[in-house]
Amino acid sequence: GEGEGEGEGEGEGEGEGEGEGEGEGEGEGEGEGEGEGEGEGEGEGEGEGEGEGEGEGEGEGEGEGEGDGRTPLVQDIEAWFTDESLFGGPALVVRALGIDPQNDVIGFDLTLYGPDRQPIELDEDGGALEVRFDEVLWATIDQPGDGTFALDIDVVLNEEFLGLTAVAVGPIDAAGNRAIGERIDVMAPARVAEGAICDPIGAQSVCAAGLLCIDNDATDGVPPRCRSNSAPRITEAEGFVNPDFTSVGVRIVGTDLDGDIIAVGLRPLDAAGNELSIVPFDNQVALDQQGGPIRVLAYRVAPAGGANEYVVETSVQTIFSLVCVQDAFPAYEACLDAAGADVEAQDLCTDTINTEIGACVDDPSHIAERVDTIEVFLIDEAGAESAPFIADVSAPRPVAAGAACDPRAARDTCPQNRACIGDVQDDSDAICIVPVTACPAGYPVENAPARVGGAWTINGDSTGNAPVDRGGSCGGGGPVGIHRFTPPATRTYRAEITSAGDVVEPGDTLIYARTHCGYPGLQYELACNDDIDTEGLNYLSAMTFQGTAGVPVFIYVDGFDGLFEGPYTLRITEVANP
Repeated sequence: GEGEGEGEGEGEGEGEGEGEGEGEGEGEGEGEGEGEGEGEGEGEGEGEGEGEGEGEGEGEGEGEGEGDGRTPLVQDIEAWFTDESLFGGPALVVRALGIDPQNDVIGFDLTLYGPDRQPIELDEDGGALEVRFDEVLWATIDQPGDGTFALDIDVVLNEEFLGLTAVAVGPIDAAGNRAIGERIDVMAPARVAEGAICDPIGAQSVCAAGLLCIDNDATDGVPPRCRSNSAPRITEAEGFVNPDFTSVGVRIVGTDLDGDIIAVGLRPLDAAGNELSIVPFDNQVALDQQGGPIRVLAYRVAPAGGANEYVVETSVQTIFSLVCVQDAFPAYEACLDAAGADVEAQDLCTDTINTEIGACVDDPSHIAERVDTIEVFLIDEAGAESAPFIADVSAPRPVAAGAACDPRAARDTCPQNRACIGDVQDDSDAICIVPVTACPAGYPVENAPARVGGAWTINGDSTGNAPVDRGGSCGGGGPVGIHRFTPPATRTYRAEITSAGDVVEPGDTLIYARTHCGYPGLQYELACNDDIDTEGLNYLSAMTFQGTAGVPVFIYVDGFDGLFEGPYTLRITEVANP
């Protein structure tokens, strides 16, 4: 039927909405509307109105009332899981299709069920984990604007999630409407044949024996497929160690029929064959995740003399934090045994080991000197690895001024008063040149203001600044604020970020100081700090460094994993020298 009318009604409930739908409810409000169609509806109310028409109808209008029709809805969902992904741990893949008339799904609630089919605690409240698409890389959504969406999850998990049995996904829209996710059992990955589309994680599908999931170009939009692949083979290798820079490097000659070598695996060993675990100096890795070989991109891959033969070179400045802990731990255990039940003595043991470990991490050259051989292997684009090869270690070789060089000073070193400098992001095209102290053009650098009341106080803001290089030895690599500070006297100074972000949610900052503004690397770094007090939840940053009168120091305000961007206050003070 058709009709127009005005009326008033009484009832219970308040709300605002606009849309089409069927439902039952009571509401209070006033409104006008027109509509045509057929449908069903029920309601309660008293009022007066004018209009013509008869029948049951469904229409569009505006007014106040209570109802649904806005909450996103998952219509089809599948999930796959494996305990042994191609990345060496458990992995989960979810594909979900749904409808959302407002086209504003911004995230979802994720519930995972363990081997006992009970929910796994994913947040502090023991409930589902709220995930926002703009905060993670492992979940995406496609909303073409027609009221539908496709939600994808591709995530590698840790060992806490072994034996996952089920998953539930409940979409969340911009208005906070949440759908209750239906629990579905996960499926095992399917085994697919040569030429078939495959899952690069190895959770949704795995290639048949002898095949690898290969994506020749991850940017072309063409999905990876199962293909045959030959692993690289090493014929000779030489290792290099420079204790002064705690850097490790290799030069490898090998063959690869596919010609797609991209990375190198490294595992330093001492004279007894014991592993001396390393991590790159600018990569934050928890102690419990250290150990075993590290995998780094090859710095140079060039054809050699033979067929399918290549020369591969790489190097890395390292941190031996795990070795520092391992070396100090026996004395710590002996100290605790001697302390017995004396709490003060136990605390003294803890303070002593922390001091020893800190000194070791700051200067691990004595550990680098223990490297006797390096176990190496080649890695191609498909992830295939060569058999390991033990390389003997040599000292770095000197090269002339202006010559190509190793930016991490492991394979070769520049003459005195020269530095190996290349692109600040990837060290490409590095040559031995006279290092420049000043910041390169385009760096967001400002001079520190005059001292007031015994401190240099800087109110900075990194909002909108671009990353300039890979960060400091303790992390970073995001938008930065850079401050040129010229010490008035040769002594120790303290630089502390006293506030960052807003009061309700302070930023997770990171700070480091350099002698040369544009050069990342330990040889140019004076200090680096991530958190003032992690256990006390103080994620601001502070450091001490040695300054020389009249020689500029460049202080970088960065963020944990490069994620901080915003206003901050930096305070620099003199430290009383003993």
